[in-house]
Amino acid sequence: MLVFFALLFSVCAGVLNGTYVLPIKYIKDWKENNTWLIYSFFAFFFAPVILFLLPSGFFNVLHQIPWHVYLILILGGVMFGVSIFFFSLGLRYIGMGVAFLLNIAGGTVLGSLIPLLISHIDYIFQPFGLVDILGLLVFVLGTILSSKAAQKREKEKNLQKVPYNKGQVAKGIFFGILSGAVASLENISYTYSLPYFQKIQDVHVSQFLKLNFPWGVLFFGGIFSTVLLFCFRIHKEKSWRSYKTPYFASNLLKVFIMAILAFGSLLIFGFASMQLGVMGPIVSWPVFMIVIVLTSNFWSFVSGEWKGISKKILQLQWFAVILFLIAIAIMAFDANLLLNLVK
Repeated sequence: MLVFFALLFSVCAGVLNGTYVLPIKYIKDWKENNTWLIYSFFAFFFAPVILFLLPSGFFNVLHQIPWHVYLILILGGVMFGVSIFFFSLGLRYIGMGVAFLLNIAGGTVLGSLIPLLISHIDYIFQPFGLVDILGLLVFVLGTILSSKAAQKREKEKNLQKVPYNKGQVAKGIFFGILSGAVASLENISYTYSLPYFQKIQDVHVSQFLKLNFPWGVLFFGGIFSTVLLFCFRIHKEKSWRSYKTPYFASNLLKVFIMAILAFGSLLIFGFASMQLGVMGPIVSWPVFMIVIVLTSNFWSFVSGEWKGISKKILQLQWFAVILFLIAIAIMAFDANLLLNLVK
């Protein structure tokens, strides 16, 4: 039953995170960087503040966490913001579909495998570790096929604005993988901090909030790099005037919804991990990320991105989706192995 609830909440978290960018389609007059700057304030500052204000005993327990844990979380947040920069470079060279998938793949594999190697290396050659690696390999295979399908789709629909260039594609793949590798530090720092937060001794702080305090600290770190990045881009594009629009209030509300969906998904992910103990993120993180990919694929179909695409390319994409579902099933089995392992 614990595995069922852990996977259920991981899936719910993935659906929310895979949906949070949808309101962007309905934002008017603002340029992309203007939108992401406001999002950074909402998601990386206001949402963690609200989380910190919820428990009455939070400020009384801060001293129970070693300073180096806060430092690791803040650095993880800063690097998560840097990953957005690398991701944007990948977008420039190979487009949304391929760059997004490479980003998720790198973040998923390293975000699950590195904590296993660092903190629980004794389990790497046991059934739990081997099944975890198998699930990640199936996901990577699905990602490769989905990337190829997305690339073929863009060529078929003539979405590329520049002629095909192997050098640019190589750069795009490099930055896409690099963005995922750097983004994995988000889960690595979160997983590292969990044992310290679980040891908090205060009756006023629930277990759920203990497991979500790290996200708040991590997001505080992320605001530095994201705001700096998007302010620089807005200044370069000279798009500050885009905020002077009659749609400012409605745009603000849509970005606020984006932030709630994104940060809320992490809170739900924290609850899912809690069901499986300290090693929970090693299993629940891949499920979370895979469902993000599946949800984004669903919205891409709904929005018509795949409309008019040849049957052969669609079959390749659907085969990738099947592999994603198989990977989730493998991770569900791995979660059972984990519970038996820690008993």
